Amino acid sequence: MPTSRRDGQVEVPPVPKHEPPVADDHEEEYDEEYEEMSPAEVVGAALSYITDFTGKDFRGVVSLEPSEHGWLVGVEVVEHRRVPSSNDVLGLYLAEIDLDGRLRTYRRTKRYTRGVRESDEAG
Repeated sequence: MPTSRRDGQVEVPPVPKHEPPVADDHEEEYDEEYEEMSPAEVVGAALSYITDFTGKDFRGVVSLEPSEHGWLVGVEVVEHRRVPSSNDVLGLYLAEIDLDGRLRTYRRTKRYTRGVRESDEAG
């Protein structure tokens, strides 16, 4: 509030410098919390969970697709090693990873011998 001095002039308090608006802290946390994971991060999370839970080595990632709650990752795992390796028993696991990188579900969907074609298994 302006104040008067004895000489009749009015003293005006200094005007604060204009600074750009500060982002709402809550808004900032929201953006960081829900930052989208890259496909590589999703796959890394799935591989980590599946190898930890099964105790088996993975052979490779065979699928990656979005799901209602995050991502579905298909991982091929070596269930049993045999000699020759063309007789190894492999398992196909599907892991659902949520948007925060946590495991929602996982399950083995298929088990098969490495050297056997799908059409050979059916008949």
